[in-house]
Order: sequence, then structure tokens, then C-alpha cells
Amino acid sequence: YTAWRLEGMYQQNLPAGISFRVMDRYSRDQDRFDIGSFQPEDFIVDSGTLSVRSTPSQIRNYASNQAIFATSVETGERFSALINFINFTLDYEDDEDDWLDRTDNSLGLTLSYKYSPKTSFFLEYDRAVISYATDTGNDGENSFLYGGINWQGSAKTSLVAKGGYQLKQYDIENYEDSDTF
Repeated sequence: YTAWRLEGMYQQNLPAGISFRVMDRYSRDQDRFDIGSFQPEDFIVDSGTLSVRSTPSQIRNYASNQAIFATSVETGERFSALINFINFTLDYEDDEDDWLDRTDNSLGLTLSYKYSPKTSFFLEYDRAVISYATDTGNDGENSFLYGGINWQGSAKTSLVAKGGYQLKQYDIENYEDSDTF
């Protein structure tokens, strides 16, 4: 078995404090997270007895691609903003694994305030839309709101503190939305 990854990035910095960045990562690999596990349809319940109709799942081969398009803007000496769009696709090789195929699209905005040469504060908002190819019951949207501080004490010492709130909303009414700090 051979796994491989191809990555590339291009960045253009303009004199007005605006930067554009495009990154892409394409991978061919295997899942190892559920080797030996069973799917619910692998079990047969008959007259109170439980039996198994298939062997445990094997390693799954997949291809994935993540493309990131980002623009950053420096407005003066204190403020900056970053806008990014991320597209992630996951495609499994075997037809029996189609329920895992998905596409995620995410849009994010980060605002930063440079308090001092060593300290900056930031506020970040991301919204992701998740779409499964066949298992649409897991389709939904995630929203993330973060705030934090970035401190660069020296070349060897730095600290990032980040806290936030997440909201997960499902497209199907049977699933209850969840949120957490």
C-alpha cells in the first residue's frame, strides 16, 4: 500500500497591506480509526439472539482534497482582518463506504487588534456547512465564535489563550441542535 499527499501554496503580498493566499492539499490514504468494528446492519437479532452476518470492517481507502482561499488586510498599525474560505471533500474508494463521502464548506472572519509589539487580541467567527453524499441525516451547520489573546514574550516564549462557543445545527428535525462553550 502506498499513501501520498500533494500540497501547494501561492501567496501574493501587495504593498497596500493586502495579501492573497491559495493552498491546496490532495491526499490518498487509508482510515484506520475503526478497524475491526461493525456497522449496525452487520447484526441480526432473531428471537432474542444476536448473530453477526459479516466480518468486521476493514481499512477504508479514500481520497481527500482541502482547498483554502484567504485574504488578509492590514489596516494601519493596530488592526488586521483575515477572511478565508475552505472547501474539503472526502471520497471513499469502495461503494459500500459511500455513506462517509462528504463535502464541507467553511467561511471565516478573524479580526485582530495589536495592543503592543508583543500582545494582540483577536475575535474569530467561522461557519461550516457539512453535506454528506448519501447519509444526509448527518448534514448540518457548525458555527464557532472565539476570542483570545496572543502574546509573544520572546523568540522562544509565546502564549495563545483562546476560548469560544460552538453551535451545531442538523438539517433533520429528529436531531437536536447542540451548543457548548
